[in-house]
Amino acid sequence: MMTWGRLQALVEALLAGDHTLTVNPEGRVALLQYAYEEIADRADVLYLETDDSTVDKVRKTYNGYYVRRPNLPVDDDATIELDVGLCFAAARLMASYVSKEKFNVHREFALDLINTWNQKIMSLRSDYAELGVGLEKTIILEDQYEQEDM
Repeated sequence: MMTWGRLQALVEALLAGDHTLTVNPEGRVALLQYAYEEIADRADVLYLETDDSTVDKVRKTYNGYYVRRPNLPVDDDATIELDVGLCFAAARLMASYVSKEKFNVHREFALDLINTWNQKIMSLRSDYAELGVGLEKTIILEDQYEQEDM
């Protein structure tokens, strides 16, 4: 897992020679919250998946699961509530939000990281799928069709 302190240091390093990350702690957390929301909208965030429908959720995912809203860090030692591979996407998104010169570079890297992550997770889900339609395995419960008598 990555800590909030490490993520902030990474964003500062990504912005070296371009622009600086705000020194306002609340501003930094707000940038992270923005990145969290964007990642939760776009990525299969395993760390945030839950079957608890009462949580503050971003969206519904596969088979009755939800992507919950992550908790925001309270200090530099707090764990970032993302899978490690997506922490790097969060850093790139945060950098893109404040970059003067490299907005597109950071944003494209972030979206590539999210797409690569989603492909890995979909591959793993397919490998472990217990459901099936015909000869194809599927992870989506709704793909299970029963023959109806007509």
